[in-house]
Amino acid sequence: TKYNTLLTRAEYVQMVYTACSSMKSATPHFHLLPPAILKPKKRWTGKQVISTLLMHLVGTVDPEDLLTMGPGKTKTSAKVWKVYPEPPIPEDTAMREIRKKSLDLIGGVDGPLGQTKVV
Repeated sequence: TKYNTLLTRAEYVQMVYTACSSMKSATPHFHLLPPAILKPKKRWTGKQVISTLLMHLVGTVDPEDLLTMGPGKTKTSAKVWKVYPEPPIPEDTAMREIRKKSLDLIGGVDGPLGQTKVV
């Protein structure tokens, strides 16, 4: 998703419809998320587009259902996976990490906004 990009309802629906129309999913319908910003105008984020696509692909309207899909099993032994150290994150990076709340993708801004910080 692109930082600082807000979508109108028409743009949000168009992006979701274009992506979902070619997917094979459990249901032909998709559930639209409420807007991230309500005033002065209703706006959606790219992260909401991704969340909507994930819910459509799994066939649920509840983001919590994505968490309870069962344990993942693999034939690959845990011994063969190499652990890489995390690369350092520059201090001036506005988008430090992707955070999830109920599998809705939430980004964070670590910078002053007036007298407070937005997280």
